Amino acid sequence: DNKAELKRKFGYHKEDKIIVYSGAIGEKQGLEIILNSAKEFIKDKHIKFLICGSGPYQLVLKEKASQLNLNNITFLPLQPKDVFNDFLNMIDIHLVIQKTNASDLMMPSKLTTILAVGGIALITANENTDLYRLVHSHNMGHIIQPENDTALTSGINYLISNKNLSTLKKNAHIYASQFLSLDFIMQDFENRILLERSST
Repeated sequence: DNKAELKRKFGYHKEDKIIVYSGAIGEKQGLEIILNSAKEFIKDKHIKFLICGSGPYQLVLKEKASQLNLNNITFLPLQPKDVFNDFLNMIDIHLVIQKTNASDLMMPSKLTTILAVGGIALITANENTDLYRLVHSHNMGHIIQPENDTALTSGINYLISNKNLSTLKKNAHIYASQFLSLDFIMQDFENRILLERSST
């Protein structure tokens, strides 16, 4: 509820739209697509991109961002545990970026934390993947084609201009609460054991 205050805490203006990729920074993630999209929004002073994490490809991305004169993109290390929840909650759009050959992962680990805070996720996934079917069936994220600069820019534009994203946020949090929480997982585990025992 205090998103504006959280944005100020991390050095942003309350009117800024914060678009974040947080996680491993490697060549296989295909994160150049974020730089290309940031270039399209360079004239909008309130749209800010943030790449948060560590990895061998970070220096390459920083150099490319410098060459493109992208003053709307910032690089940060992984955030410490005591501020991580605030960090996740101040974000407007969470980027879950994968290349085509990696998009059949059922649930990328970074997506679980995004869902847990009811975050708005912009996810790259092909239609024939389990990830696409899961997100689509629960209506808990906005899905675009992987490795498509135009699709990423259009997806960001759509989410920034859409004033009614409460359903996506609610569905994301409900899914996390019902299917990813420790209590649910342990109860489901116990139920399966009891069912197996009763059938033998």
